[in-house]
Amino acid sequence: RRSSDLQVRDELNVKEVIAVADRGELVRWQVRPNYRSLGPRFGPRAKAVADRAGALTPEEITTFRETGALRLMVDGEAADISGNDLEAAEVPREGLVASRDASDVVALDVRLDEALVLEGRARELVHRIQTMRKSAGMKVTDRIRLYCDLPAAQAAAVKAHESYVAGETLAASLSYEYRKGHYEESFALEGETVRISLTPASGGEDASGSVGDAVP
Repeated sequence: RRSSDLQVRDELNVKEVIAVADRGELVRWQVRPNYRSLGPRFGPRAKAVADRAGALTPEEITTFRETGALRLMVDGEAADISGNDLEAAEVPREGLVASRDASDVVALDVRLDEALVLEGRARELVHRIQTMRKSAGMKVTDRIRLYCDLPAAQAAAVKAHESYVAGETLAASLSYEYRKGHYEESFALEGETVRISLTPASGGEDASGSVGDAVP
């Protein structure tokens, strides 16, 4: 089970896989009135019946789903709802997106907290730096030194994930004081300009370096 969870996490780039016993934790039933059916049946009462039908309790929705019928009280009078009067569908709970069939539901929690935002920014910068390495003609095993001019949001992301950024890009050192290097690029992230230069960690320098070199 653990190996399959890890595979799903890696393939989908998600933080955690959780199995739930009740699909109701992931989706809920939403019921909408079908005016084409209610209009002919209830005439001038149709709008009032539709308003009441659009505000069903979870218990009433369950009754309708299980029996296909429901008696509602509208302005003191009974309104018997049946088959085509309501359209019922499963919808994801707040913050989730879901795919489902008759037996299974798979949902993604797409709500982002600060930690996930920082990690996402760090991953995007790693992707950009990897592309820069290729453009600069670096070998896969070449270690580099990074010099970054980052807006506050991007700098916070890198500082929170320095080891990850350095490890993925083979950076022997990472400085937040920008200087020209062997290869340079400027690009926009989230509407702000990012400048990064990289240079080989040559034999004349300490190739082991240290993350955070020249950090104020």
